[in-house]
Amino acid sequence: MIARLEPARGFAYSFGMRAWARAGPLLLLVLAMTACTLPSRFAAMQREMHALAAAPLAPQPPGPPRYRGVIHVHSELSHDSRGSAGDLLRAAKTAGLDFVMTTDHNGPAIFERGVDGLVDGILFIRGAEIRVDGEYLLALGIDSFLDPGGLRFDQAAAAVIAKGGVPIGAHPARFAHWDAPNLAGVEVWDLYDEANSDRWRYAGKALDILFWYGRYPEALIGSIVRHPTRALARFDAETGRRRLTAIATPDAHRNIRVLGRQLDPYPLTFRLPVTYVLADEKSRPALLEALRRGRTYFAFEVFAPAPHFDFRLVDDRGTFWIMGDEPPAAPGQSLHVVSPHRGRITIVRDGKVFRRADGSELTVAIDGPGVYRSEVALSVQGRWRPWIYSNPIYVR
Repeated sequence: MIARLEPARGFAYSFGMRAWARAGPLLLLVLAMTACTLPSRFAAMQREMHALAAAPLAPQPPGPPRYRGVIHVHSELSHDSRGSAGDLLRAAKTAGLDFVMTTDHNGPAIFERGVDGLVDGILFIRGAEIRVDGEYLLALGIDSFLDPGGLRFDQAAAAVIAKGGVPIGAHPARFAHWDAPNLAGVEVWDLYDEANSDRWRYAGKALDILFWYGRYPEALIGSIVRHPTRALARFDAETGRRRLTAIATPDAHRNIRVLGRQLDPYPLTFRLPVTYVLADEKSRPALLEALRRGRTYFAFEVFAPAPHFDFRLVDDRGTFWIMGDEPPAAPGQSLHVVSPHRGRITIVRDGKVFRRADGSELTVAIDGPGVYRSEVALSVQGRWRPWIYSNPIYVR
């Protein structure tokens, strides 16, 4: 019986292999096409984003001038980046930036060869990303090498301040020194962390990248941006007892490649999280001081530009205060938010939602002290996408 069955099994096996050889590639193609996103969705999303980018904006609100740029940028002076100074300049001009704050991995060469100062209309502010005490620290605007050997994190932050720089805690997914007394601010969103903290999501996007990234890069990158819930919760807890500036960064390296696709070219990542700084002038001291004071907001401009966003506190006499200010609580005060496009506006007080409404403006009377900040989500393809995040106004 067994002898007669063996040839039958061999026949079935060889027949199955021949059938798989004919049908297998077609089956794999069908599975691949059903696993990836339909191109019509990316096409529609990108059309909507382009329409938002082209839509007219309201006039710029009163107050200090605002300067648009990116923070936490690497060049060929970092071991894991290949971008030249010329690449950075061309990308900054393509993205329409006013400033770029470079933070190559710490070393003397940064301050010997790194681009610095005003170059063809773009203000480059040189700094370093320093590994100290098991954490990463952005030393924005320092002008000479800082050796972190033997220093604790808070001591390194103090040394950055002594050099005229602004110390910012980096990589929020693993950052632990939120309570460092000399810290001026923290990243609450970092592209590198976003790409590494949830790798399974990006594995699921592999087919989308393979098939559609070349045609719809903005839509594909935009589809993975998420609200920085965990980092903002920690930020809100800290700002309940001290001042701190929140930033979001592209952590630009131009080194993320998936299936042969360059996912992070400078011109694209320079439009992902963009930082707006409200300062008296476009100079290194003015921008660093405004950043230190929290006179800044960030926006995921891959969805739409956000130059005329406004968040302020106004009293019944017309006096106003902006992000980073510390006005005393008084009767007749209200918060006013203006969004460049209709969106979902949220005002957060002491880490909890204070008021939320859909529209392009929101005015809310306040009844006492609190740490107030605002967010705007933008509807793209029927989903609320993370868009604009302000720094707080501290009503004491």
